Amino acid sequence: MLLAHAIATGAKTILKKSIDRTRPGRALKDGRHRAKAAEGASDTDFNSFPSGHTAGAVGVAQAIAHETPQFAGPARSWAAGIAAAQLPRGAHYPSDVLVGAAIGWTADAVAGAALHFAERAILSALGNRADQRAIAEAEAHPS
Repeated sequence: MLLAHAIATGAKTILKKSIDRTRPGRALKDGRHRAKAAEGASDTDFNSFPSGHTAGAVGVAQAIAHETPQFAGPARSWAAGIAAAQLPRGAHYPSDVLVGAAIGWTADAVAGAALHFAERAILSALGNRADQRAIAEAEAHPS
């Protein structure tokens, strides 16, 4: 779960630093919208894309769904609520939220694959050690 969130956070941070996009609330206030390659805006009113809250929430919800399927519905509902809340508060456009959700979903898939790979490598290494110990024991105490 933490790995999925960390991957989602890293991915959304890279995108936020790469793209300047006016948040809807600011665009309505100023009557101007901009979306372009990043100039390094430190003003958070210009880093709408993608929704980091949605990315993290979906990543965590998906991880919960995979690990404890009985909580999949509540976890995904919670993530959907987080995502939906971004629109009326003027923090994000629908596309920001959709891309954030895609990032979260992908982050969980990547985290799951990485953990599966690590688990197999550890079990393989432990299995090889057990085999080596058994051979050494048999050689040390022949019948």
